Amino acid sequence: MTNLPHQCEQIFLLDGGLETEMIFNRGFELPAFAAHTLLSDPLGREALKNYFYGFLDLAKEKQFGFLIDAPTWRAQPFFAEELGVRVEEIRQANFRAVEFAKTLKQAYITQIKPLLINGLIGPCGDAYGGEHFSDAEEAQAYHRQQISWLAEAGVDLLGAFTLTSVNEAIGIVRASQEFSLPVSISFTVETDGHCPAGGDRQG
Repeated sequence: MTNLPHQCEQIFLLDGGLETEMIFNRGFELPAFAAHTLLSDPLGREALKNYFYGFLDLAKEKQFGFLIDAPTWRAQPFFAEELGVRVEEIRQANFRAVEFAKTLKQAYITQIKPLLINGLIGPCGDAYGGEHFSDAEEAQAYHRQQISWLAEAGVDLLGAFTLTSVNEAIGIVRASQEFSLPVSISFTVETDGHCPAGGDRQG
């Protein structure tokens, strides 16, 4: 793998606030904040495309690299019941989301370099909630499923955002290593700088 953000001097842009933008500024309902549900709606898919085009055009103008986030932050088994779908449908959603990201990449492949597809992973449950796993091994076993789907779909790297505990972060990193995928980790933190589940917990 070459041209990853830490392997070159290029500045990379990302999008910002996808779910917030779609709900509050574009009027879409996102059950469980699941942006991947927009892909099955022609209007929603078009809104997603226009949303990303704005950021991609900026990266093109500034001659920056870009990470295209596949909208998979909530495309994980935990949310299947809330979304009223089977786990198999969640699996398929990951593939659809990555395929969508690939169409964006293809549209800008000659205009933006590097241009990478980032598979998004969110916390198991509320991004402001507590601990969902007793240890890192349990988190690794849970997140391995989605990571395996994203790896098979062909992402370039992974991004795990708004995590609430160190246990979950360690589990995601270990699961990512199983599939030789680079991963970046980002936490939700309280005003005291600690994770909602405790900033010093480790598994």
